[in-house]
Amino acid sequence: MSMTVKKDNALIGFTIIFTMFAVGIYYLLPIIYVNPYEYLYGRELRSFQLYHLIFSGVMIPLLSLVTGLIISRQEYDKVTVLKRLSLVFLVLLGCSVLFNGFIILFVIPLSGMVVLFFRENSLIISLITAVILLILYLVVWTIIPALTSVSTNDIIYSSIQQLNNYLGVYREKDIISMIELNVSSIRAMDFFSLFMFVSLPLTFIGSILGRIDIEKYFKTKGFILTLVVLTSALFIKMIEVLSLGSRSGKLIGENIGGMMLGFALFLTIILLVEQAPKFATLLFEIPGKYVLFLFIVFNFLMSIIFYGIGFNYYGEVTVATLVLIIFIILIVLYALMHILNKFNITLLEIFKNKR
Repeated sequence: MSMTVKKDNALIGFTIIFTMFAVGIYYLLPIIYVNPYEYLYGRELRSFQLYHLIFSGVMIPLLSLVTGLIISRQEYDKVTVLKRLSLVFLVLLGCSVLFNGFIILFVIPLSGMVVLFFRENSLIISLITAVILLILYLVVWTIIPALTSVSTNDIIYSSIQQLNNYLGVYREKDIISMIELNVSSIRAMDFFSLFMFVSLPLTFIGSILGRIDIEKYFKTKGFILTLVVLTSALFIKMIEVLSLGSRSGKLIGENIGGMMLGFALFLTIILLVEQAPKFATLLFEIPGKYVLFLFIVFNFLMSIIFYGIGFNYYGEVTVATLVLIIFIILIVLYALMHILNKFNITLLEIFKNKR
């Protein structure tokens, strides 16, 4: 396996481990319909605040940046990359429909397909496109709604009807009803806006950074830049916590702070892979190698644990317990992947070994 493939598997491995923890909250509650400051109390609220600070609004920006960086590599043939992106799209769409509709990561390979065709074009075209889309997103979907909320009603109320609807469906054994609810969840998340104004511009930015060889800079430098971006992102995300879950605070914290934190984590994994390649390879390469298989099995196990088809813990466990469950699943899957790797068993690999 080439060094480029090893590096890219390490990048993907880091993001999939982060993603497993990020999507876990959707197996606990339909969080977009719940104001945690109204629904949660005491230690449970503090646990949620910490979880939310790290993971909310970060998943799609981080994965989009990594996707853009990887597909910018000239070592990968365009047709091959397009085929692999199509496979990723089908797997992620299947996970959303079958397991949980709030996991709308299928917008990312779609963004990759678009950006792939700009790989040989001028960097200026990609940069202008990304900037325009991001400005539209920040102004139309973040700043204007936040200002409007401040001047009117800035309180988010929990939708108890929607909460009870999810509790009723996911705690039953009716798989058809669960799939129907997942499809309605996909629509509720406004996947087109997330694709067009979040994933697509950030995939362009990831591709631009790959084409200007940002990794070369991070081989010797990059720590200060990463620290500054990370600190700034956490500061902005704290606005949501300090505003006690107001609508304006949520918009600024998730849309701006989440995007910045996704970029900070993107820089962090590049720094890690470039300056500690042996450690990064040891820890993240195998999860990256089996990323699609890992994600499918993870969501299947989470469904068995939380839904009515299994142990029926949906809406019943704390955030801290959720994190512990994810951590245990990760350890089990990590051991399984090492066994598969030891016996050279390939399952839905994005990058093929050259034998």
